[in-house]
Amino acid sequence: MALTLRQLQYFIAVTEMGSITHAAGRLRVAPTAVSLQIKAMEDDLGVALLERHSRGVAPTAAGQELILRARQIREAVEEARRAVVAAAGRPVARQIRIGAPPAVARLIGVEAILAADARRDGISLQVTEGWTAELVNLVREGGVDLAIGYGLGPEPGLKVRELFAERFVFAAAPGIGPPGPTIGIAAALASDLVFYGERSISWREAEAAARRLGLPLPARRWVASVDVWRKFLLQGLGTAISPFAAVAEECHRGELVVQEIEGATIEARLGVATRDDAGGLPPGFADFIADLIGRAFRRMDPQFRLRDHPPPSPAAAASR
Repeated sequence: MALTLRQLQYFIAVTEMGSITHAAGRLRVAPTAVSLQIKAMEDDLGVALLERHSRGVAPTAAGQELILRARQIREAVEEARRAVVAAAGRPVARQIRIGAPPAVARLIGVEAILAADARRDGISLQVTEGWTAELVNLVREGGVDLAIGYGLGPEPGLKVRELFAERFVFAAAPGIGPPGPTIGIAAALASDLVFYGERSISWREAEAAARRLGLPLPARRWVASVDVWRKFLLQGLGTAISPFAAVAEECHRGELVVQEIEGATIEARLGVATRDDAGGLPPGFADFIADLIGRAFRRMDPQFRLRDHPPPSPAAAASR
């Protein structure tokens, strides 16, 4: 049985996301479908391609060799598609891949795709969700052209542009939190918190705040799906310390109540990363995405202000 392009696409997604579950979410298929395709590949090749561990999966030596070949095949197929379309005299859309954490992808994903279409410069935009660390690695490896992430710092070979710091909020179903617009940090940490993954920015910042203030650490209660995480909150089965963007829609619909956290500032700085050579992005494209993010965040409830938000750059303003 020969390897198929679908199998190679699945394998690329699994290795880039470091998780079969997260890869399935990106591919919009069931995790079992991804697992079956990976097993079929391993059976066909007679080698193990992935090592399973507590935090997900990682490619074996054979898997690392396959991922290099799979990316080359993907690029060759894409180049063949462009050449055939160009030979027919049709305009060729250029695909640009951006990666973003779930909260940001939810806020700007559809808007970014529509805005890219409206630029009318032949761009087809693909948005991928992932953890910040994973997305930074994808930029280095060429898996995405631009990454949006929290807490981005100087990275070898990358150009990082800081945007603003987003203050996190306490979110819960109506009637669960204390009355009023605020909640104390100790009460927030002592509540029935649930986090979207152990590598999420919410868990890291909540844990750091607890250590900094000498308060008991929040219980390690994680779910692997952002949709399941929201269902926990909506059904009153848990609370959250979260970026407001992750729950803004539910807050505006009255399904969740958010409160500012008193006694500590829990926040994370959002930024944009590209390769030093801009990964061949069109001129001004990183500024265009940065400005799009800024405008999307400014439209949110002004109660949850951003800090140090720079004015739009001339290149971004010109691209509107």
